[in-house]
Amino acid sequence: MESMSKVGGMQSGDGTPEKGDGASESAGTQGTSSSSRQKMLTVTAEIDLIQIVLFVVALVVRLPGLDHPRSVVFDELFFGKFAGHYIQKTFFFDMHPPLGKMIYALVGYWCGYNGKFAFDGIGKEYDASVPVWQMRLLPALSGCLLVPLVYQIILQMGCHQMTGVLGALLIICDNSLHVQSRFMLLESFIQLFCLVSLLSLLKFREKSYSPFSCEWWFWLTLMGITWAWATSIKYGGFFTGLFVFVLVMRDYWRMLSDKTLSDRQLFYHFFARVLMLVIVPVVLYVGVFYVHLSILTKSGPYDANMSSRFQASLEGGLAAITKGQPLEVAYGSQITLRRTHGKPCWLHSHNHTYPRWYDKGRGSSQQQQVTCYSFKDVNNWWLVKDPKSDSLVISSPPKAIRHGDIVQLLHGKTLRFLNSHNVGAAMSPMNQEVSTFIDYNFTNGRVEPHNLWKVDIFNRESDGDVWKIIQSQVRLVHVDSKQALKTSGKQLPEWGFHQLEVVTDALHAQNAAVWNVEEHRYTKSPDEKERDQDLTRAELIPTQPTQLGFFTKFWELQAKMLFSQHDANLDHRYGSSPLEWPLIEKNVAYWASEDTKYQIHLVGNPWIWCSGAAVVIMYCGTLSFYLLRRRRLLFDVSDDMWREFVTAGELLLGTYAANYVPYFVVDRTMFLHHYLPALPFMILLVAVFCEHIVKFVSNISPNYRWPKILVLLLVVLWAVSVLATFTKYLDLCHGKTHLVAEKLQHLQWRESWDFIYPM
Repeated sequence: MESMSKVGGMQSGDGTPEKGDGASESAGTQGTSSSSRQKMLTVTAEIDLIQIVLFVVALVVRLPGLDHPRSVVFDELFFGKFAGHYIQKTFFFDMHPPLGKMIYALVGYWCGYNGKFAFDGIGKEYDASVPVWQMRLLPALSGCLLVPLVYQIILQMGCHQMTGVLGALLIICDNSLHVQSRFMLLESFIQLFCLVSLLSLLKFREKSYSPFSCEWWFWLTLMGITWAWATSIKYGGFFTGLFVFVLVMRDYWRMLSDKTLSDRQLFYHFFARVLMLVIVPVVLYVGVFYVHLSILTKSGPYDANMSSRFQASLEGGLAAITKGQPLEVAYGSQITLRRTHGKPCWLHSHNHTYPRWYDKGRGSSQQQQVTCYSFKDVNNWWLVKDPKSDSLVISSPPKAIRHGDIVQLLHGKTLRFLNSHNVGAAMSPMNQEVSTFIDYNFTNGRVEPHNLWKVDIFNRESDGDVWKIIQSQVRLVHVDSKQALKTSGKQLPEWGFHQLEVVTDALHAQNAAVWNVEEHRYTKSPDEKERDQDLTRAELIPTQPTQLGFFTKFWELQAKMLFSQHDANLDHRYGSSPLEWPLIEKNVAYWASEDTKYQIHLVGNPWIWCSGAAVVIMYCGTLSFYLLRRRRLLFDVSDDMWREFVTAGELLLGTYAANYVPYFVVDRTMFLHHYLPALPFMILLVAVFCEHIVKFVSNISPNYRWPKILVLLLVVLWAVSVLATFTKYLDLCHGKTHLVAEKLQHLQWRESWDFIYPM
């Protein structure tokens, strides 16, 4: 239903101004002139009452009881905690971009939240300082806005208004979308921006006949902005924007054959698209990180994920060029060596030897173990010794070590030299084992040490050829074997305390072979006990940050986020694979009360999800059928219906695949909620496909109304089943229903669903 209101002069049915009886011709002329002047100020407003009603229904369904439960639900554990870190200005590391957390932090800050609540675990009750309702309101509103957006997209594609109503109601009646939008989570934001991006593409195409108009620029710009915002919340939001960008450039490619456009006009079109769909998104994305890094200036518990240089740039962070920490490494230095790339760990040794035999009967060197340890420890300290001198004390003046110099590394606590030899490593037999040397006198002779290492400073062109703490990125090359010291990425078994394996490798040019000095002091006493006490008491945490440029920090953060493997091998009770998502083979437990009688689970509406999976298959089959028939010059549908059908597949099936298929190559633990960005596009396809079936049935039986009525009746019955199922599973959405074992069994649609049964 639509209502149209116009502000302006009254007009008669034929469009001419009305005049009173007996009015003179001059008066009529004046009236016409006055009417023309009024038309210049005409305002036309179109109000779609159905769209408003649908949005109100979404608000009524989604908003009540947002502050229940007033305790931490699922990933609020992380996103709420990170919002507090923004308010406290404390640095944190997360594998997702920061915009979503910044939004929550902004809402919390406006509502007076101090950021001090400790998010210790799921289920912990919020204290009075946390504005729970306000912080959950934003994702709830985003979820509600999906309803009119889906309606608008369907109408913009040329479908019937009732098809738009069907799509909107499916959004309202899906339990997974309902749950996800009621808590401090990120998927609702991504869905909102991705749908706006698709709507902007449709509007932009509609304005293609008036290029460079204000509306044309608006929709083109909005495409770029929403792409940047979706990507800035989660990297999964990147793919919708990428797909839309490909379609826009495909449309431009078709423009090139238009002879009515000059080369200059085509260049302007190309420049506008690159400006708004490449440059603007990149600037916005980088701008989000600029704000992120500008706010988070203080050292925090997540610093260890970043490089030493990055940590040194934070207030209260790791020592760099500060008091008590010499800049240049010299013979007689005491250092800790940190792996520069990947998960942080430090070169480590301890007073335990390798076992006599490795797997499959391979013999070891039985020397002292060398590992990479993920925590700060006194056993991470090494002394840098000159092979030509017996002294361990720093000379005066200190003799700085340069690129190409030969050194020995003496373990600070056990006083054994870092060593490698022609023995296969424990977990990586193709590489050499690394140890600290014990001078065994075996019955068959003495084993000679191989403990000389060459310092290879590979970033010397930018930071100089003197070995500096934090700045210099070095490879330690074993002199005898010409192999570089590296971490293999494998974990040692129980005898190695599950620490990371260290080996040597003939391939030098790899990130795992790059190290930097983090903590540093000069050895000033020749006395072993005094030196040991100095190492034990070493505390090199600075009070002043060092300077590091924004783009240096930005690029490091990007690399850490994109290649982080912090939960790649996590075996989670509710983890699932992409193949399990379309048919909801696994649920996710979001929250349970202490007695487990009240629970919240992420489950989809089985009618919607299974129907959607079926429609995806049916659409592909129908498209193949049409293509084969048309190849034989057999046309089952009109040209208009064919164009509508192909466009629906291109836009909706394409965006669905763009948000779903990439997860098949992701190597980390995944959950059902990773499927949610693709879900609205699947729902759109279901609604549009239903309309196509109705039209197809009407075309093949134009003289009979009953086939169309039968199809419509089936759609209505299906929609009623969707509504009934949505109502049934609301018990798992709000955490307000007392769920006894019998009730949970009634709700268990699949045996693989894992509910928490009360004891």
